[in-house]
Amino acid sequence: MQKPIVLLTHPQRDNDPLKSRLEELAFQVIHIPLVSVGYELPELIQQKIAILPPPNWLFFTSRHGFQAFFQAKQSVMLSVLPTCKLAVIGQKTNAALLETVGFSAQFVSQQSSALAAAQSFNTQKGKPNQSIWWPCGSLADQAFGAKLLEKNGFVSPIQVYHTEKTPDSANHKDWQTLLDLSNKLPVWVVFTSSSAVSAFSENPCCNRLVQQCSGLQYFCIGQPTAATLMEKMTQSKINQEKASLKKGNTHALVPKTPSFTALANLIEDTAKRWHNN
Repeated sequence: MQKPIVLLTHPQRDNDPLKSRLEELAFQVIHIPLVSVGYELPELIQQKIAILPPPNWLFFTSRHGFQAFFQAKQSVMLSVLPTCKLAVIGQKTNAALLETVGFSAQFVSQQSSALAAAQSFNTQKGKPNQSIWWPCGSLADQAFGAKLLEKNGFVSPIQVYHTEKTPDSANHKDWQTLLDLSNKLPVWVVFTSSSAVSAFSENPCCNRLVQQCSGLQYFCIGQPTAATLMEKMTQSKINQEKASLKKGNTHALVPKTPSFTALANLIEDTAKRWHNN
């Protein structure tokens, strides 16, 4: 029996681990990025850090954080490297950091959850007199910074990139393929950020998909994203008019751990149950 179609909505990236894993599991994956990531200009980042106390640590929670921070190879941002230590979440992020700037992190959290990583850092490296710079995105969860602040003297979030709706995503070449397939197979929509949920709720092609697909299921990487989905979809005029989109069908499945690996495993487990039914 053929598996449901999986629609990915997150930004395009090289070596996409979620897409690769789902394709390994024999899902037909259609990737239509509804949001994109833009980096702040180096001179704007420099203005932000000029007023901050010198860092003892740079803590990167995503590859976008360090790629945006170090995008200008000759920028003053590189000058802080000899005088501070680096912290990252995950070995893959550490490997990408090494490739980007030639330095490995002194602290590599094995926790995929940012809050768990902050707690681990506090336990192992936290000091009341040290300063941490946290290069992050416009939608960063400030609870991460608050957790670090419990055991460290200064934590400075520095917005170095922003997330926005992908221009012209409604004209993506794969929409017609997806809409045609949705008449025959269920479509499972995957969200890895609240911004992708917002873009989905406002996209006319997404509205068409919601109207015509009776086997729509949502997957969200974490509870905050799922909460945004419930808020946006229950406010939608389409949801108010179409009975199949009431509470039961806007419910999102969420993995216990907010990671791409856990999300892919949840989708595979759900597919097995779907086949058995």
